[in-house]
Amino acid sequence: MLPFRPFPDLVTGLPRLPLGCLPTPVEQMRGLSDYFHRRDIFIKRDDISSSPYGGNKVRKLEFLLADAKARGAVRVITSGAAGSNHALATALYAKKVGLSATLILFDQPLSAEVAENLLMDAAAGAEMIYREKYEEYDRTITDLCQLYNRKDDVAPYIISAGGSSPVGALGFVNAGFELKGQIDAGDLPEPKVIFVPLGTMGTAVGLLLGFRAAGLAARLVGVRVTPPTLADPEKFRQLYCKTNELLRTFDPAFPDLHDFANDLSFCNNHFEPGYGLASKAVNEAVALIRKTDGIILDHTYTGKALAALLADAARGAEGPLLFWNTKNSHPFSMQLLFKGQERLPKEFQRFLLNPAKIMSSEIDPLHN
Repeated sequence: MLPFRPFPDLVTGLPRLPLGCLPTPVEQMRGLSDYFHRRDIFIKRDDISSSPYGGNKVRKLEFLLADAKARGAVRVITSGAAGSNHALATALYAKKVGLSATLILFDQPLSAEVAENLLMDAAAGAEMIYREKYEEYDRTITDLCQLYNRKDDVAPYIISAGGSSPVGALGFVNAGFELKGQIDAGDLPEPKVIFVPLGTMGTAVGLLLGFRAAGLAARLVGVRVTPPTLADPEKFRQLYCKTNELLRTFDPAFPDLHDFANDLSFCNNHFEPGYGLASKAVNEAVALIRKTDGIILDHTYTGKALAALLADAARGAEGPLLFWNTKNSHPFSMQLLFKGQERLPKEFQRFLLNPAKIMSSEIDPLHN
């Protein structure tokens, strides 16, 4: 499927590296539909967007890493929580395209998922820098830019947390056109409501722009999974407008879509008890979809988005309903986990919890 198919100037003007196995499938969740006595609950399988690591970050990195290389960078620097999926995807795919990666990682609650991601960061050969608080980011990034300007003789390319910049959001503008193509092909009926986690917001921003430019009328529900300092309506508006402006810069035929107030709903019901922690409703949602459809979600992002869909389905919300699965589902190789254990910097060792369990066959092969 060609990217941005209605706007050929975007295809030729925007650098892109084909990292993903696109389009990702759409499927009816038959078990979950049966559970609610309906036939209109679907899933978009971005969890298998690429191999060996899928999820929503691959779409953003197709444009971000291409932009980095087009600017002559040899290193990318990004940031996130200790178990950041974005940081891991950046480490893996930067290495694949010949770029070095530096990760600034901040404290978060301990879990097996966090430990596994850290081991994979180390196995990918990324430079890993621990900072306790996000407030330390500005000083750290300034120091790193000065260091690598001297060392590499070229400025490093800075990737926003979550890949959520106008360039990163392009990947999900393209995903909006992709979904329209699947609807036109009869793979699914046009959804009434689409549910997606709302973290650094680049995924939701790109999707909403893509849906509107492609002529889809679905309402997008962004389920907040990060503190309001990150997932904020005004910040969403700013990123949305900047991305729209970038698209129109490369192709003036791309529509001006600044009025989106009726197209997006912020759902704040499932963030508590906080980032990286899960409520009873989220735990139940993760358990239910595993039982009904064999889909493995996490409790930090995708489980919270699904909990919002389940609440609407239980209320009899008009469908079709579409859940956009943004979490990688490819299992990690034990060989790489062992390699990561050997390379993991000392300041990250405390995140391993019980290293013997993480490095043993007790780990769930579908965990990711």
